[in-house]
Amino acid sequence: PESCRKMLLASVTSALGAPSDERHELQVAVVAMIGQVVEAVQAKLQEAVDAEGANVGGIEARRTELQAALAALEEALTAAKDDFDTKKRTLAQAAEAALWAKGVLQEKQEAQRTGDAAMVQAKESKAALDKGIEVDLHAITEGTSESPTQNYEALLPLLKELALDQSLQSALPSVCAKKAADRGSFDSMVLEQLGQTLRDAAAAHTKVAEEALPA
Repeated sequence: PESCRKMLLASVTSALGAPSDERHELQVAVVAMIGQVVEAVQAKLQEAVDAEGANVGGIEARRTELQAALAALEEALTAAKDDFDTKKRTLAQAAEAALWAKGVLQEKQEAQRTGDAAMVQAKESKAALDKGIEVDLHAITEGTSESPTQNYEALLPLLKELALDQSLQSALPSVCAKKAADRGSFDSMVLEQLGQTLRDAAAAHTKVAEEALPA
């Protein structure tokens, strides 16, 4: 209470100023009260210090906890970055492989188209040669043609594609125009060489058509 505080203040000088062995009972009581007040103040101060110490300890504990959480987050971030980089590399490799596969497919498709065209052309050429051999050349060779000159002219488009000997080319018109009974050994040799040349060309086109087939 305020009255007690004032009383203590008024008695402090006289009580504390007197030697301890010369104090009278009232002064001893005052000194005792002052000691109690000082002890109470010290106790409150100590309590405040302890409370602050507890707060500091809590802060340190929280700081340690936050540091651990931060370290865990940094580790997770590093792992996520590494995973992202790995997936990025994998994606780039997959894209490169897809591009390569696309190029290979295009090459194969182009080769297939080229092969198909070559096969069609080879088949058409062989069919024309077969017809020329079986129809026109046969009619000329066997002497069954009513117009050998027309049969020879039908063979001309085929002969233009062949590398015939110049002497053979020169002899063919007159040889083909002769009747079978009028031919000599040279004429027979010319017709045989012509037939062999046409058969070789047909076989070559057959080989081209077979090689153009898909594997």
